[in-house]
Amino acid sequence: MTTPGPGHQTQVADATVLVGNQAWMTDNGIDVPASLDQDAAGSEILVARDGRLLGAIAIADSVRPESQRAVDALHRMGIRIVLLTGDARRVADAVGGALGIQNIEAELLPENKLARVQALVGPKHKIAMVGDGINDAPALARAYVGIAMGSGTDVAQESADVVLLGNDLESFVETLAVARRTRGIIWQNFAGTSVSTPSASCWRPWAFSIRCSRRRFMSSPNWCSSSTQRGCCPRPRKPRRRRPSPNLKRPRPEA
Repeated sequence: MTTPGPGHQTQVADATVLVGNQAWMTDNGIDVPASLDQDAAGSEILVARDGRLLGAIAIADSVRPESQRAVDALHRMGIRIVLLTGDARRVADAVGGALGIQNIEAELLPENKLARVQALVGPKHKIAMVGDGINDAPALARAYVGIAMGSGTDVAQESADVVLLGNDLESFVETLAVARRTRGIIWQNFAGTSVSTPSASCWRPWAFSIRCSRRRFMSSPNWCSSSTQRGCCPRPRKPRRRRPSPNLKRPRPEA
């Protein structure tokens, strides 16, 4: 039996084994001594067998250099970052402090992460959730844009809208920069179209009533705006068809 977030219960050689956090042990009637070291620099996983605590395993993650660069780049882009994690408060504070993240939410279950994302979603906020674990799947599906890491679980990738290759957070920064650049090109295209269409309607009626030389001159504003639009937002050219060579002999139709 597995409860997402707190822990796991299984049978090993006719013995009941529990693996999980301290709250999971307490809920299952396991006595956790107060002398247990709670100052370890990492997340603690407790192990119990047949109602007796066997020990604790401390797991610590090191902050990778690319994560620091990614967070700094997001801050420069004016994006607010909120760290949602199921780790203990001391671990979350240590990681958040190393990355320079101000808003930190720790010891969250999957439903708690979903509630935090729902609270942040609003008409004036576009929330993007980045995750890689099973516990992140509900929040990934609820966010405005769910982004899963390529090295994450299948459940997280199925719940997300975008799946990044690998586990490098800098790829998320690059994806966001490309998305903003694409949106800027779309607005340039819209602005160029809105300028060229009125100029065409104003100049073309006069172009037919004057001489050829002036017709070319007075139609130039429309041409300029159209060429500017094509320069800012170039369209892909279609491949040209090759004409058959005249030296090739075509087969004669049979009688």
